[in-house]
Amino acid sequence: MRKYLSISVFSLIIIIAISLFYLSYFGIKTDNFNSLIKNKIKNYDSRISMILGDVFLKLNLQELSIKLNTKNTKLNINQNYIKLNNVDVHLNLIKFLKKENSIQKIKLISDENKIKNVSNFLSSYRFNFSRSLLFEQIKEGTIQAEANIYFDDKNQNNLNYDLNGNIYDATINLIGADDLKKINFSFDIKKNKYI
Repeated sequence: MRKYLSISVFSLIIIIAISLFYLSYFGIKTDNFNSLIKNKIKNYDSRISMILGDVFLKLNLQELSIKLNTKNTKLNINQNYIKLNNVDVHLNLIKFLKKENSIQKIKLISDENKIKNVSNFLSSYRFNFSRSLLFEQIKEGTIQAEANIYFDDKNQNNLNYDLNGNIYDATINLIGADDLKKINFSFDIKKNKYI
């Protein structure tokens, strides 16, 4: 009897360990969090919609967090869109189990988007006359960026962010001069700090 109990306990421990490894490394496909992600975007701005790919749930035991991951996503606003290669939403596991506001961080990695698409999206989101004039001078080129949005533990409306990326093969129209072509550069933006 004792032998069977030992084998059963050992088997249960092995099954739990394999399950935790699988959840941490591969994750499981789920549709249960699609509405959470879409609602968070809608709460930020109701005009923005999101077309999600498959959502995977992964467990991070070191940080006591859950990561929701989706690939090949589109953000839309007024028929203007940005293609995202990867979206990660990090949730605090303890707060999530208590059904509290649990989002710690959102990481967005874009595809290479045309600068015109990004400028149209930004203008639809929040129009800025000087930015619009600048973007009107850009004839072509692409942009790829990574954004990290960090949420305050106590107040989810307080957030910090950093944004970095690259501009490739941009052509800029200079008034009264020849166009500047094949412009490539990197950028790094933190809240209120631009490099």
